[in-house]
Amino acid sequence: MQTCAQAQETPAQENTVGKQYLKDVLHDEKIIWTSPARIRSSHLPWLIPFFATTGGLIATDSNVAKQLPGSPSLISNSRTLANAGLALAVGGGASYYLWGRFAHNDHAREAGVLSSEAAIHSAIVAEVLKLMAQRERPSADVRGRFFQGGSSFPSEHAMLSWSIASVFAHEYPHTIIPFLSYSAASGVSLARVLGRDHFPSDIFVGSVLGYAIGRYVYNTHHDQELPGANIGAFTPSGPDYRREGTTWVALDSWVYPAIDRLAALGYANGISGLRPWTRIECARMVEEAGQTIEGEGAGPGMVALYQRLVREFAPEIEGTISNSEGRIEDLYARAGFISGQPLADDYHFAKTMVDDFGRPFGEGANLVSGVSSRVIAGSFGLYVRGEYEYAGALPPYSAPVLQDIANVDSTLFAVQQRTNSLNRFQFLDSYVSLNYRNNIISFGKQTLWWGPGAEAPFLFSDNVEPLPLLRISRATPFVLPWIFHYLGGIRVEFIWGQLNGTHFVSTHSSFTQETDFTPPIRPHPYIHGEKVSFKPTRNFEFGFGVTSLFGGPGFPLTIHNFLKSYSLSNTAPGFPGDPGDRRSGFDFSYRLPYVRDWLTFYADSFTEDEFSPIIFPRKSSMRGGFYMPKLPKLNRLDLRAEGLYTDIPSLGVPGVEYFNGRFRSGYTNWGQLIGSWVGREGNGISAYSTYHFSERNDFTLHYRNQKVNPEFLSGGHLQDFAASGTFAKTNGLTFKGALQYEHWAFPLLSAIPKENVIGSLEIRFQPSQGWKLW
Repeated sequence: MQTCAQAQETPAQENTVGKQYLKDVLHDEKIIWTSPARIRSSHLPWLIPFFATTGGLIATDSNVAKQLPGSPSLISNSRTLANAGLALAVGGGASYYLWGRFAHNDHAREAGVLSSEAAIHSAIVAEVLKLMAQRERPSADVRGRFFQGGSSFPSEHAMLSWSIASVFAHEYPHTIIPFLSYSAASGVSLARVLGRDHFPSDIFVGSVLGYAIGRYVYNTHHDQELPGANIGAFTPSGPDYRREGTTWVALDSWVYPAIDRLAALGYANGISGLRPWTRIECARMVEEAGQTIEGEGAGPGMVALYQRLVREFAPEIEGTISNSEGRIEDLYARAGFISGQPLADDYHFAKTMVDDFGRPFGEGANLVSGVSSRVIAGSFGLYVRGEYEYAGALPPYSAPVLQDIANVDSTLFAVQQRTNSLNRFQFLDSYVSLNYRNNIISFGKQTLWWGPGAEAPFLFSDNVEPLPLLRISRATPFVLPWIFHYLGGIRVEFIWGQLNGTHFVSTHSSFTQETDFTPPIRPHPYIHGEKVSFKPTRNFEFGFGVTSLFGGPGFPLTIHNFLKSYSLSNTAPGFPGDPGDRRSGFDFSYRLPYVRDWLTFYADSFTEDEFSPIIFPRKSSMRGGFYMPKLPKLNRLDLRAEGLYTDIPSLGVPGVEYFNGRFRSGYTNWGQLIGSWVGREGNGISAYSTYHFSERNDFTLHYRNQKVNPEFLSGGHLQDFAASGTFAKTNGLTFKGALQYEHWAFPLLSAIPKENVIGSLEIRFQPSQGWKLW
């Protein structure tokens, strides 16, 4: 196909129906069918993900088709909807042409003409590919074999609707038309799958080719004197955050506390309750902080911190990221030793090492050594973080402990915790991502943080191993029009994934018929979650979140069960109408008046199986805290303190938080709580104070206290006293040492209180921007 630059050089011509129209169609057909001969290495960042996704979908097509609902009425209605949607798209293009012709509206006439050209090309390409592939349709044979005389691959409905939608979206980019066009095309595509006319791979290939054909037709024949999307105009400007590929900044990065300090002092402005942030979002906040610092002035410490952040995100700020580049982000090693017995079960008791990506630990030596890297290719990103882990052994639970755990969880038996030392290689956050107009679509193992503050939020935290997720997240806040602009900047995030390590699921076919599923569980439960955060002012932010566990044994992953998990209805856990295990959350943060540069107050809450903690505060767990980025006469010293509880007063039933009668292993992944370390029936406080010698060198004191309700597994408590220091050199080498003393007493685990001491040393090589490979 022609390049964008070549298309820009083509003289503008009148787009109408006639001899020139036929010439354009014939010329474009030649370009389309000879385009494979013009593939270059620069196209690989787009072609490789396209073919990889197509191959993955083809491999899973048969399994997906077998799980689709087979209702005759649904199939019939889906086919009617698909045909009606396509007819509406074609009719809409014709209507625009007629309107433009008789109303002398050149823009509308061009939209109609180009949409018809795109539809003709799509129909020709689809028919030829169908003849070549000859794939069976799902309605004939769910195996989806090729070269069997069928006509399933690719979907002509999808290709036609997406090509027309692409033309209209490019002709009217700043209106509601792109949303309506792509929504209609998506509806047609989904209906063809539900109507058992196509497999998902047929739809995917048809949609991508249709979009590309529509974009090509617009780019080649659009009259530049008319309004429309400015494709291929290479005007020097700042970085285009809507298009650049990007990756998420790891949650244990020094960047988060640095930007938190700038935000608490009023220099940076972002949404703190929805993390991680992308590198382009961090760059945006750093740029904004620079403008505020320049306008209002700042002390030398904040200026140095800002300059350090500028060096880190210089490629994103300056727009110098190449179309394809790879960097090693950091290399690290941490050696630690635990003297004494630690705790490692926060679902039932407590955990000694928290908010550490679910890394294993045990008595004796504990080692971690890893590397993280990122690759950017156009709008795509790839991030890989892998590490070697060694963990010491843990003592086994006694038979009475296992029996009490089984009783409180209502399971047939309890699973023994790990007792042997562990030696393994593990991938942490590792995913591919696509940036589409500031919306990041990522797939792979990912860590989430849904809430303000430094301690683990209730819904998602880094207290657990990263989950395999499909994630759609708005990277940079957007503002709604009209009166809705008072809501301020908005970020939204949607996730779908699957849990691991679930041991117990219980279902009911009636009030007297119960089925208990025990290890090995197949399939594991699925999870989806949604969160939206608002920032109406620079000083106030609030957000709503919800998560749901669904599927698993007895509830196959069907579209009906998936959609039911979003319904407002509810039934007893495990019964046929059960939508799943749902929990909702609310959080906010506020820089208090008159002391805005001194004090930020924040809170987080969640409730089980209720609409919102705002409506049911007496049935909700709460977390509140404050952050002081500086103290009087001590600008380099900060202070943070938080208090939280899940032992809800007067609730009467212990251990119900993070638990469900159907999913007896609870809100866990590999046995570890996805949310807060405070557990199912506990309360606690945590306090930090850090002295900042420079932008990267600091010393921190930390205190943590946790108590568990005696009504839950006989209760217990722990106290942690910790100190840590960080020393960073200018060449990217960082040293961090930490020492922690813990005292705990859980009568069910030990008749006498226990103590342990943890010492660790971490060495990390993390040059600014990463070590560039190409």
